[in-house]
Amino acid sequence: MMFIGSKLKGSENFVRIINNKAIMADNLERHIYEGWRVKDYIEDLTPMFRMIMNNQSWMRPFKTKKEIADWCKDTQSYYKKAIPEVNNHFYKLAGL
Repeated sequence: MMFIGSKLKGSENFVRIINNKAIMADNLERHIYEGWRVKDYIEDLTPMFRMIMNNQSWMRPFKTKKEIADWCKDTQSYYKKAIPEVNNHFYKLAGL
């Protein structure tokens, strides 16, 4: 399997490495708001998410998808609506 900007053989999707995980990048480049893309929101929220999930924050670790979706919406910069790709990424990281 080839990573980072390389096309998978027989596929139109790209694979991107984010936080040591290979994820499909078909929507990572989607523009959300004022130059912010899906991947920018993921990269911006990931350090805080990891601190929360590792009990290194005042917040308790997330237990439900709703908690994650609400946190993403409230915490992401500039755009205060749900972004499904961002939510799905963090659901996978949390194992939900």
